[in-house]
Amino acid sequence: MIINHMTRRIVLALILLIFTSSVSFSQILFEKSTLQIKRQNNNIVTFQVEIARSPAERAQGLMHRQTMAENAGMFFIWPGSGLRQFWMKDTLISLDILFFDEEGVLVHYEEHTKPNSKKLISSLMPVAYVLEINAGLRETNQLEIGDYLYKAPSWRK
Repeated sequence: MIINHMTRRIVLALILLIFTSSVSFSQILFEKSTLQIKRQNNNIVTFQVEIARSPAERAQGLMHRQTMAENAGMFFIWPGSGLRQFWMKDTLISLDILFFDEEGVLVHYEEHTKPNSKKLISSLMPVAYVLEINAGLRETNQLEIGDYLYKAPSWRK
């Protein structure tokens, strides 16, 4: 009888451990879409993005990810403009962060962010959209201030 009671406790403890370790931020299933940025020379750069619209999605972002596909990204959307601040706490990969105003124009960027940093990264001005991509892709794709969102998901679903 003691063995059965102990066995039950062990099994219950294992089930609880498995359940609690699998329920985390990674359980959010982000909507996916194609995003295009039109450069000032009219060339178009395309990314496959996950969309972060809700406060929970925006809070999670790319935290705890060890890799991201080459032309992938996370596209953050707000229903209006505001000063946006990010940090890299629990973000394991270096990113380029691109800030777009309400009209979709690239107005600021930060390159090669430091993983796991608690330093605040600011948009410096009101923006409605932010795109996080792998570090170095802003330069590789020659994305510059004044380029704009050509095809992007709306803040509405």
